[in-house]
Amino acid sequence: MTQTPSSPPSQPTGPAEGPRLLYLIPDGFPTHRPDVTVLFGQELPRHGISTDLVAQQAPNSDLNAGWGAGRLDLAPRCGSAVRNQVTSFFHDLRRLWRARPGDYAAIQVRDKAFAGLFGLMRARMLGVPFFYWASFPICESFVAIARQQGLRLGLLRWAFLTLKGHIGKRLLYRWLMPRCNHVFVQSDRMKEELVARGIRPDRLTPVPMGVDLDRATRRTEVRIDASRLASRRVIGYLGTLERARRIDFLFEVVAELRKTIPDICLLLVGDAEEAEDRRFLVERAAEIGVTDCIVHTGWVPSDAAWAWMRRAEIGLSLFPRGELLDSASPTKVVEYLALGIPVVGNDQPDQQQVLRDSGAGLSVPMEVGGFAEAISSILASPERAAAMAKAGPPFVRAHRTYAGLGRELAVVYHRLLGTSLAVPGFGDTGLGRPTRAGGVSTVVGPNTLSAASLGPSTLSAPSVIGPCTVAAASVTPTANTHTTTTRVQVGPHSARG
Repeated sequence: MTQTPSSPPSQPTGPAEGPRLLYLIPDGFPTHRPDVTVLFGQELPRHGISTDLVAQQAPNSDLNAGWGAGRLDLAPRCGSAVRNQVTSFFHDLRRLWRARPGDYAAIQVRDKAFAGLFGLMRARMLGVPFFYWASFPICESFVAIARQQGLRLGLLRWAFLTLKGHIGKRLLYRWLMPRCNHVFVQSDRMKEELVARGIRPDRLTPVPMGVDLDRATRRTEVRIDASRLASRRVIGYLGTLERARRIDFLFEVVAELRKTIPDICLLLVGDAEEAEDRRFLVERAAEIGVTDCIVHTGWVPSDAAWAWMRRAEIGLSLFPRGELLDSASPTKVVEYLALGIPVVGNDQPDQQQVLRDSGAGLSVPMEVGGFAEAISSILASPERAAAMAKAGPPFVRAHRTYAGLGRELAVVYHRLLGTSLAVPGFGDTGLGRPTRAGGVSTVVGPNTLSAASLGPSTLSAPSVIGPCTVAAASVTPTANTHTTTTRVQVGPHSARG
């Protein structure tokens, strides 16, 4: 087994003032998750919140990769999946222990029940709030993987996942979450599920997935070899190809479409982490007889991924219904809309609402006939496809940009921490876009982000973040006549659970 040496913590490069979070995440770094890289790495620092990130080194990663929002502390990567998780856990414990009074305004852990337990204890010792970020029913997923794959995983890994899943569920829902100062969840559906488990609704804030709209719509010079797509009707899927997503269902849909659209082509942009999942897809494509209809890019950088997807006439989104994915907030649907691509997705709650409210696609049950019919209807009507494509970007700009989500999330953090909110510029696009410079963002109800009027200008936007109360506000103009920085003083936090 090989082990990559850990990288020393990077020096902070984020804001010099304002609250600083210590944030432990389960993902390898650099991470492809935009709710980490964009939300915490770019947007929150604009509102005075910096983040020291604790993660594990990603496979084949650059040890010099930076984190612009604060310090970066990476655990070494080992040759075994179980050893990786054990190494990461003890690295988290060491990092928590090194935190000293005054270093952080709060400690936050993402999708790690056991590390969350120690994070909570350390936060109580330091007298700071503890937050948990639940992006996925992670403990349920461990149990599901162990149940579905059984001893094919190997006895040690099967036992590890089974115990981690069952014990983690009890720890997370019965002990950890009820004692958190706040829990950030992925969707309204996840909030409803946690309320049903007895978690207080006023301590739950849904933060859906968004997109960096400016970057998604920026036409960068990315060279791709799309010759395999020439003269074909291309439908595309962007994202993970892990077995749980049922990508082989799309192979069945393509086989059905091929009966009436001989030049149909399925573009897959992404890959599976597990080699076994990749082998499964290759075998299923051959079994169904659609190998020649599939173009697979593998993992590519996001700019290249978007360049590939712009070659597709329709974007496809699959989130099989069930306890693992019903509470998800699909990123790919929002990305398709930002790119101006009509969408066909199944009836998963969040993406069904997005497609219904935006008018930029169709949501149908996950059945081969229904999916094929929805795709065919869009391909057969250029006018309908154009209308859907046109509807996507304005919806994203109004509801799902990370600029807007970051602005609203900053209000929540500053309210929880009792600190001042800096709202720079108001030149940003997205949620909370004003008509004129100036104003202050404040929350006047449980689900509405609006503006406290300061002179002639106002700021208003629908909230998708959650409840928050602002106690006082002041505006300090900068020397730049085109920019106003607003600071909002929000209520104090309580360090007790």
